[in-house]
Amino acid sequence: MTASPPTPKAAMPTPPEASLALTVPPRLSRLRSDIQGLRAFAVGAVVADHAFGWPVGGFLGVDVFFVLSGFLITRLLLREVEQTGKISIRNFYARRARRILPLAVVTVLVVMLCSSLIFPRARLTSVAIDAAWAAGFGLNIRLGQIGTDYFASQGPMSPLQHFWSLSVEEQFYFVWPLGLFAVTAAVSRIGRRAVTVILSTVMTMAVIASFLVSLHLAATEPTVAYFATPSRVWQLGFGALLALGEPLLERIPGAVSHVLRWLGLFVLVAGIATIDSSNVLPAPWAALPVLGKGLVIVAGCGRHRWWCAPLTNPIALYLGTVSYSIYLWHFPALILGSAALGSSNPVQTTLILAAAFGVAICTHHLVEKPLMHSPWLTPRADPTRPRHPWRAWLGEVGPEVKHTGIATLAATTALITVLALIPARTPTSIPVSGSSSAAGKPSSAAPVEAGATPSGGEGAPAAAGPAVAALQGEIHAALEASAWPTDLEPSIDAVLDGTREGSPHLACGASDTNGRTQQQCSWGPRSAAKRVVLVGDSTAVHYLEGLIGVVEAEGSTWRLENRAMFACPFLDLEVQAGSADTIEKCKAHNQATLDYIASTKPDLVLVTNSYQDFKDNATNRRATQDAWTAALTTYVDRAAASGARLAALTSPPDSADIAACYTKTSTPNDCVTRTQSLWKTRATADRQTIEAKSGTFVDARPTLCLDDLCPAFVGTVPVKLDRFHLTATYSKKITPALRELLTTAGAL
Repeated sequence: MTASPPTPKAAMPTPPEASLALTVPPRLSRLRSDIQGLRAFAVGAVVADHAFGWPVGGFLGVDVFFVLSGFLITRLLLREVEQTGKISIRNFYARRARRILPLAVVTVLVVMLCSSLIFPRARLTSVAIDAAWAAGFGLNIRLGQIGTDYFASQGPMSPLQHFWSLSVEEQFYFVWPLGLFAVTAAVSRIGRRAVTVILSTVMTMAVIASFLVSLHLAATEPTVAYFATPSRVWQLGFGALLALGEPLLERIPGAVSHVLRWLGLFVLVAGIATIDSSNVLPAPWAALPVLGKGLVIVAGCGRHRWWCAPLTNPIALYLGTVSYSIYLWHFPALILGSAALGSSNPVQTTLILAAAFGVAICTHHLVEKPLMHSPWLTPRADPTRPRHPWRAWLGEVGPEVKHTGIATLAATTALITVLALIPARTPTSIPVSGSSSAAGKPSSAAPVEAGATPSGGEGAPAAAGPAVAALQGEIHAALEASAWPTDLEPSIDAVLDGTREGSPHLACGASDTNGRTQQQCSWGPRSAAKRVVLVGDSTAVHYLEGLIGVVEAEGSTWRLENRAMFACPFLDLEVQAGSADTIEKCKAHNQATLDYIASTKPDLVLVTNSYQDFKDNATNRRATQDAWTAALTTYVDRAAASGARLAALTSPPDSADIAACYTKTSTPNDCVTRTQSLWKTRATADRQTIEAKSGTFVDARPTLCLDDLCPAFVGTVPVKLDRFHLTATYSKKITPALRELLTTAGAL
């Protein structure tokens, strides 16, 4: 940043706004080494959380950054007022541009280049959209709109997702400096002390209002609460209040400052070590690390300096200096690195981070620091501006750039040499136990035994027919494939971007908003002797193509009526599968469905719920297995009271997400789903619950998996859209096998 203009000399005409111009107080001019250490602490926590999932509250480092930003920017603006008696909005935004834009632009461009080499078309398009939003400092708005869950994203993470916090900060700085400018513009009329009082009052009100908004949104729209600027203003504003109160805080005795510093560090570390994503965020629980950070800032405002090894050692000071660069580079490196390499382990992650740190250090010295102190956007009338500013700037930064460039060249050469020695990644297939026999009848996923945890094993279900056996043969061939087929129809790109995949029947999963009647969401002969009502969430909806094929087959005596709804499992449990509005709509829909079953008395109620790790809205923690079983039992009992038979059809096993694992460098092996323990636990509980009511349990894995290994494609058809949902094309493909499973089990 450029030096501030000097205080006008007495001989010069004194402008009216200079009535506040003072010598810069020590509190505003001295370097806060403890703040550099706090930057290092915050970025270290964020990086560790993103890379290794530890500490559990490492993501709260972003909250620490918000407080720091509010404090430092307000302090900078107050310094300008102390020096010149006013605030130059033009100079403020010029400084922000020099500080933020160069490295951010370089990061986005490099991410786009790397993404084009790694990601398929659909995901590259998504990253490009994120880049556009990030360039306009609005990525937090986009993430809130599309419902991205920071902690458990339903889709692949964007390598630019971390730009959301930068967007929040810049949105705040579009408003706060203008408020300071407006108040200081009236300074000649209201006096200097009144300025501080007014600013403190306004910011206190904003902090309180923002905290209340954050509490409300955290309870009703948790994703929006996490990304929205209004629910983050209280953290930035808290830092601003500390800067406004610095004249009073500097009177704190040295001994008290010492105690506050260590107490603040303890509170900060305790918060990050104990607060995880199951807590209500960003309010109230983020208040703990914010408070700890505030205590450390307050301690450093005093006149007495204390050595604080965790914050003021040389390593912490340097990491704090390059923290912005580290923050920008580490996340894309982790996302792009894991996508390119196709797997993840601690050693690989550590190497990726080491490379990211190297890039961060180089770009700090080659891009961030030189341009931050460049003549770019500095006013020509600035008396401190040299006659030949760019020539002078080159003379200042030249040696550092030269030395860093040489070091970068050497490091790049060494890296290329190491990479050249690493064997090229060769396509691999998965060895499947019980592989196909001479008769072409491979093994199948073992059925779920009552009272036991489902597990893979050999031996097809005894009553499996030719359709299941034929499909199992195709699954076996897909598991043995070492390269992606070139004739997938639709292509995976088409599946992911939605251009050639979908079904008009999916509209029945949201009939309340799509205006579909029950008649429009029923299929099969109208004169059918029997009726089956499908209930459950989106996984049930994505079985529709296959189930419609079953009831519309020649000779069918069944009519299918859909009552399944997106984000609405058939459970007496408020699960956080959407917003608070979604939860309420789900409760009403399930109640209407139970009333419909009671009044129409169908022959069969078919239940399919996703076996995800849902959060219980009542406790804001993961739903326990006991809670799941009790919730299903309540609804099953009510459905059975109508006289209907019950059947449960398992959801597809989930682990690999085709949207994340499918890249230009991946193999089919990277996208094989392996049945998780949670799926098996949920399936066992569903079987026990359904069979307790003399119902039928149908394990759908033979249509998807072999030995509990589930490929991303079968034949020439992609299997799933994401981790959980079948493509419409594959749902239709499994119609014969699905009919066999349902008929053999006695459900139909």
